[in-house]
Amino acid sequence: GNTELQAKEQCNKPDYQIYDQDLNENSDGKFVYMCYKKGIGGIGISNLHLSTGEEPPKTTTIDGDEIKYKLIDQDLNEGSLGAPVYLYKQTSNSDFIKDFKIVKDGVCPDDYEAVTGGAGGAGGVDLNLDDDDDSPALKLCISRKAQESIMVDFAFVYKSGALYFFSGEDFFKMSKI
Repeated sequence: GNTELQAKEQCNKPDYQIYDQDLNENSDGKFVYMCYKKGIGGIGISNLHLSTGEEPPKTTTIDGDEIKYKLIDQDLNEGSLGAPVYLYKQTSNSDFIKDFKIVKDGVCPDDYEAVTGGAGGAGGVDLNLDDDDDSPALKLCISRKAQESIMVDFAFVYKSGALYFFSGEDFFKMSKI
């Protein structure tokens, strides 16, 4: 969005949360925030890939294998002086990404790995490519390790069949589906 509020309002969807880090921080580009959804289900995001090309590819090759990713249709570097940056997701029914962090110093925390992109991207790809050497590089880091378990204080099944879990001040709803 053209303003921080405008960008954050686009994340205002049911079950979505916003990661409070402008991906275009310190650039002259638009405000870009990552929205995400956590939950319990049979299908989840198993991998992410960053591409820094003009034309986002539909597939990528990793270790000689062609892997299909679905493009998240948003240039993460939109409106800045840097090259376009596109994020792709791969879904599966196992080995989900459990958590992610966007770090400013370019170093992923323990138990997290940098999301790679392009050829030989073992060290990860910078999210902010605005050619400003003074701003710290942002890196997207993912973890496949389960985070702390949620302690359930109370649970019940509503007459519609939905299951509600209460933990502290939070509640979670699980449908029959």
